Amino acid sequence: MHLIALTQAADVQNAYNQLEKRVTSGEQSEMFLGWPGGIEAGVRTVYWHPGAGIWALAEPFVGGYWFGFGTDNPHLVKAGAPGFQISLPDHGSSKRKAGRFAQDLDTERVFVLHSGVLGGKKKGLTKDGFLAFHGAENRVAVSWPNQKYLTEYIVVGDIADDNLFNRIASLVKMAGDYKQGLN
Repeated sequence: MHLIALTQAADVQNAYNQLEKRVTSGEQSEMFLGWPGGIEAGVRTVYWHPGAGIWALAEPFVGGYWFGFGTDNPHLVKAGAPGFQISLPDHGSSKRKAGRFAQDLDTERVFVLHSGVLGGKKKGLTKDGFLAFHGAENRVAVSWPNQKYLTEYIVVGDIADDNLFNRIASLVKMAGDYKQGLN
């Protein structure tokens, strides 16, 4: 696999649209979401994916796109917070967001990636700590258009893969286990 980061606005928008379509294919429900330092708390439409045991939502924001994921069944629990988030820039090569879309140059398939940076202010919560907890599995060096450096990311999954939500669910649970272990 040879991944190159998507940096053109049209390419990123297309990838977002594809992933948003996958997210919104789940069972629609309403849930109150709130978390410190996140987007404004309130009731949001979330989409339950029962096969993977996660809810998901997608929201564009100025300068990028945001996906939130959690494990509480929104048909049973009416309030919660995302256990895992992927925030992506809408264009360019900024690495200030933890997420990135990239394309495999061999297959032309598009993948969603995560840097390993988790939100929260819990003492000891670091990118290096999570990456060590996560292990080397599903990590890849991503190249950048017209640049000579590589950046390491966790491969969340192929946005067209039927197993994508199971892979995301695994990361949601892993991030929760890592955060829980910091107590």
